[in-house]
Amino acid sequence: MPKVTCAVAIYGAEKYIEKCARSLFEQTLEDMEFFFINDGTPDNSMGVLNRVILDYPERSGQIKILNLSVNQGQAAVRNICLENASGEYLIFCDPDDWVDKTLYKTMYDAAKESNADVVQCDYILEMNDCSVLQNVNQYKNSIDILKSGSFYSLSLCFHLIKNSVVKESGLRTFEGLNSGEDLGYLGRLFTLPLTVTHVSGTVYHYNKTNEGSATAHFHEDKTKAMLQDCLRLLKEYYAEHNIPLSEMSTILRWMRDQKNSYLQIGLLRRWLELFPEVCDWECRQPASSYFYKMAYSLSHRLHSTLPMTIFLKVNQLLR
Repeated sequence: MPKVTCAVAIYGAEKYIEKCARSLFEQTLEDMEFFFINDGTPDNSMGVLNRVILDYPERSGQIKILNLSVNQGQAAVRNICLENASGEYLIFCDPDDWVDKTLYKTMYDAAKESNADVVQCDYILEMNDCSVLQNVNQYKNSIDILKSGSFYSLSLCFHLIKNSVVKESGLRTFEGLNSGEDLGYLGRLFTLPLTVTHVSGTVYHYNKTNEGSATAHFHEDKTKAMLQDCLRLLKEYYAEHNIPLSEMSTILRWMRDQKNSYLQIGLLRRWLELFPEVCDWECRQPASSYFYKMAYSLSHRLHSTLPMTIFLKVNQLLR
């Protein structure tokens, strides 16, 4: 059994896959499985990958490639990886990103040392004009991540997960929802009593320069609709398993961010009707002003956009 399976879904990554693959094949952790899934990519991503593979003959026996005849989307490909990974631990890497050479060995060693179910790593946002280190908030238990209410990235790329946990849980992504698929998966997996540890000093590089990536279209209506559907399904899952949504502050923050994307004149009816359960949580946040909270609360109690309309218009006049 390999120590770590690293899974990569490939679609439209011709410009980036070489850097990604080289960073994987040059990992200091020797005993790995590399699982590449060609999700019907229309470009020459696979040609580039196959050329890079020739430069690492020592890795050839560790590489698995699955070619899908048609594009199935990120969620479906995530599920293929979850079902077929054979490593002791599992992690994902997106094909336009790359990793430090010591990352997976450091994460694996930390997992074994503490017998952790999950290992977190920090990441760097790689933008056109700068690189910004994001230190992940550290927790010892997975449920504390969901209860924290922090700005926490629930990404499968930043978490090394014990494969036995993946298999025993039977959980999969919400197939067909290709925005927020990691959120929907980890938002359920982390309700299990999993132990968590963290590594620093070696990081994942999250490429924000790829205009073709899913996250680059985060604010488009189709992308937002899928993310909102994902959050609704999470809400249903919590209800079915008697998990109080009111305690899932990290998920409520995601809901709030989606809801408040419509917090503008002309869109307030959509704002009011989306995730109304966020209201009580939002009104408890210390950073918000008294008048904002009052308008937020009154709008929901009266089921009227008038209080928030007044607040927004007064705010415009005071600017």
